[in-house]
Amino acid sequence: MKPFLLLIFIGINLILFAQGTSCATAIPIANGACLTNQSIPNDPGGGAFCSANQSVFLQFTAGTCSQFNLTMLGGASTDVGYAIYTSGCGSLVNGATGCNENITANNSFSISGLSFNGTNTLTNGATYVIQIFVKFPKSGNTVLAQNFDICYNANTPEQPSNECSGALGLSSSSPTNLYNGGDCSFSGSYDDATTSDPIPSWLCAGSLENTQWVKFKPAAGATSFNIMGYNITCSGGGCGFQFGILSGSCASLTHEGCYGVKTCGTGPDGGSLNSSVAGGLANLAWSGTTNTGFTVTFTPTTGSAFIGTETFYLVMDGNADADCHYTLEGSNIQPLPMELVYFSVLKYENANWVEWEVASQINNAYFEIEYSTDYENWEVIKKINGSGTSQQQMKYAFADSRYQNKINYYRLSQTDYDGKKSYSQIVSVDNRKDAYIVRTINSMGIEVPSSASGMVIHTMSDGSILKTFNP
Repeated sequence: MKPFLLLIFIGINLILFAQGTSCATAIPIANGACLTNQSIPNDPGGGAFCSANQSVFLQFTAGTCSQFNLTMLGGASTDVGYAIYTSGCGSLVNGATGCNENITANNSFSISGLSFNGTNTLTNGATYVIQIFVKFPKSGNTVLAQNFDICYNANTPEQPSNECSGALGLSSSSPTNLYNGGDCSFSGSYDDATTSDPIPSWLCAGSLENTQWVKFKPAAGATSFNIMGYNITCSGGGCGFQFGILSGSCASLTHEGCYGVKTCGTGPDGGSLNSSVAGGLANLAWSGTTNTGFTVTFTPTTGSAFIGTETFYLVMDGNADADCHYTLEGSNIQPLPMELVYFSVLKYENANWVEWEVASQINNAYFEIEYSTDYENWEVIKKINGSGTSQQQMKYAFADSRYQNKINYYRLSQTDYDGKKSYSQIVSVDNRKDAYIVRTINSMGIEVPSSASGMVIHTMSDGSILKTFNP
C-alpha cells in the first residue's frame, strides 16, 4: 500500500510541474480573469523563434472578441508570438506557420473577430488553446528567466479613449497616428449615452458609436494654433468620419465646431462643415477639407493671444460604426515633459489591470504605480524604468492581484533624472460586489451632481466613502 501511495504522490507532482508546458496540460483562463506571476518553461536550446524557444499553453473560450493583455516580468522581451489550436490541439487555426511574431510585450492583442493575419476568425463559444512564445534575453550564454501576467476578456472591451476622461494626448513635436477601431471591431457596444459624450450634432453626426477623444492646449502667448488631420482612411460601417471640436472640462463642454464626410456607404452620419459656434473659446477656420483630411486654425475669441490654460478636445467618430486610421499633428500647442496618452485601470476577476501609454518622454528615469484605499495614504506597488528621452509611443502595464475587496485608488507617478516628479489623475476601481451611490457632496459639504467639477465625495450604499476628481 505504501509504494502505491508514493507512486500517486510522485505522479501528482509531475503533472503539477508540467502544467502549461503542453496542449494536454494547458492552463485554463476564464473570461474576465487574470493569471499573475506565471512561469514560462526555460528552454535555452535556442533555434528558430516560435519553434524551439520558451512557450506556455493556455486554454480559453472564444467570445465575440478575444483580447489578451500580456506583461512580461523581470525584464521585457519584444520577441513574443502566438499560435492558436482547436481544442485538444487537433489543428492550427491561425496560419500554417503556427507562429504570429507581431505581439509587442506589455501590450494587448485581439485574436477573434479578425485575427492578426487578417484572414481567420474564431467561433464564439468554442474552446481553443493558445501557445505563447517568448524569446528570452540572454546575458552571455545564460538565459534570463521571466515570468508573466496575462488577463483575458472574451468581449470587446471599451477603450479609455472612448470617453472624455480617457482622452489621448497629442504630440507637439511629431505626427500622432491614431485608430478608433481595433483588431476586434468596436461595434457600437460602448456607453456613448453618458454625460461625458457630446450631442451627436456637435460632431456633424446623426449618431455616435465608436468615438475617440484627443486633448490639447495652446501654447501660452500664441495668437493662433493649428490642428491638421490627414491620411484618414475608414472601413466598415458607413465608410466615413466626423470630427468635433469641444472646449472646457469633461463635466462642462462647449461646442466649438465640426466637420464630417461620408466617403462611401449609406450610414446615418457624415454631416457637412460646421464652422465656429458662438460662445466658444476660439474662432475656427477650416481649410483643405477633403475626404482624407483637413486643417483647422484656432484664434482666441477674446484678447489677442491664448493664455495657455484653455483646454480643447478633438472628438472623432466613425460614420455608422466605421473604423478609421488617421494622423493628427499640431502646431503652437503645449509641449509636455512626458505626454501621457492615457492612464486606466480595468477590473478583472482576480486582478486589476493597470495600463498607460505615453506619446513621448524627456529625461524619464522611471514610473511608479501608487495605490491607496482612502485617497490620502499612498504606497508604491510597482516601479518600472522609463526610456530616458524618446519620441516613440510606448505602452506599459501591470496586473495588481493584491488589491482589497473595497474601493481601490491608483495613480501614476513619473520621475525625471533630476528627481522632478509628476502625477497622473487618480483612477478608482470598485472591487466590491454590490454598492451604489446614495449621496454626493463637494469638499464644502454641499450636495452636488456626481458629474460636478473638482473633488466630489460619494456616500455608498454600504456606508463607505468614494472620492473622485472630475476635471
